[in-house]
Amino acid sequence: MKDQVGLIIHQEQEKYLEGLVPKRDPLLREMERFAHEHGVPVADPEVATFLEITVRAIGARRILEVGTAIGYADIFMARGMSPDGKVVTIDTSDEMIGKAREYVKRAGLEDQV
Repeated sequence: MKDQVGLIIHQEQEKYLEGLVPKRDPLLREMERFAHEHGVPVADPEVATFLEITVRAIGARRILEVGTAIGYADIFMARGMSPDGKVVTIDTSDEMIGKAREYVKRAGLEDQV
C-alpha cells in the first residue's frame, strides 16, 4: 500500500487495484527501489501496467514519451508492443538517459527503445 492516501480513488479501492497488478520481475522491482531511494519520479506499477495493456490493446507501433527518467514506463510500453514497434523517449538529464539506457538494455529492449 502506498504511503499516502490516493487523490482520485478511495484507499480501499486503491488497495484492491494494487492486488490485481501482476508481480513485477526483479529488474522492475530494482528500478522501483532505485526511484524511491533517489527521488526519481516513475509511474505507479498499476499505471505502468495500464500503459502496457493500452499499448497492446490498440496495437501501438510507435510511441513518444517525454521525460524518460530511468525508463520504467518505457519498459512496460515496449513489452506491450510487437517486436518491430519503437518507443522514442527524451529527457533533459544526461544522467537519467544513461540510467534508462542501462535498464532498457538489461530488459533486452534496446532495439525497441
